[in-house]
Amino acid sequence: MIKTILQISDCHLVYKDQEILGVDTQASLETVLSEVHRSNNKIDAIVATGDLAHIPKKNVYERLFETIKSFFDLPLLCIPGNHDVLSEMKKARLPMDPLNLGGWSIVWLDSHEDEATPASVTEADEAYLIETIEKAQGGSLLIAMHHPLFDVGSPWLDKHKIKQADRLVNIINNSPQVQSGLKIVKGFIFGHAHQEVVSNIQGLPALGCPSTCFQFTPHSRSFDLSMEAPGCRILRLGTQLESEVYRSSFAVKPVVK
Repeated sequence: MIKTILQISDCHLVYKDQEILGVDTQASLETVLSEVHRSNNKIDAIVATGDLAHIPKKNVYERLFETIKSFFDLPLLCIPGNHDVLSEMKKARLPMDPLNLGGWSIVWLDSHEDEATPASVTEADEAYLIETIEKAQGGSLLIAMHHPLFDVGSPWLDKHKIKQADRLVNIINNSPQVQSGLKIVKGFIFGHAHQEVVSNIQGLPALGCPSTCFQFTPHSRSFDLSMEAPGCRILRLGTQLESEVYRSSFAVKPVVK
């Protein structure tokens, strides 16, 4: 049976009634969730791929959790991004356990470091990922992370990517259950780029998600905001990984430069 996953990312929640870069990030998140909820998509689980808060405090994460649950009372996986603080996420009891959904399991790699923007993947992070792969109940694996595994075409963003990504994929493919064929990696999803990204690494799909708030201009050499609407990604897990990007009707205000 096909499982449908909602990926949201880079919500950048701040204190209530505040804006960031001219966007009410709480309102834009609610718009995205509300419109997906009203759509014909039957969602089975949600994955939130980092930068969930811009003010990384327990009460902000609690509001994120409450907002998601008000639309979807479903299995949820939250992973940290570079703007997040893991200890505050844990205080808010955000769910961070891998998801097992029929024949699929969604596991995650921690690429964040508190108060640092570039990706940071330690030996402990790699060991945790391999451990969760070994424990995963599904034979098909989707691996979630915050930072991209490769250049997305914007130099100011590309310097934040996960370094030695091919080495990391090789470590995953050489893990005992993947090596034996008991588990098969079907793809990777990530956030951070604030735009739709469709690419691959070693022949496997690697998909970036729009932000639920402001978007970055693709292929920009320096920080630049796009007029593209907030969005999310809908993933369908069947015999293969299929997906599409959804853009909301949230009104984006031009940013005066």
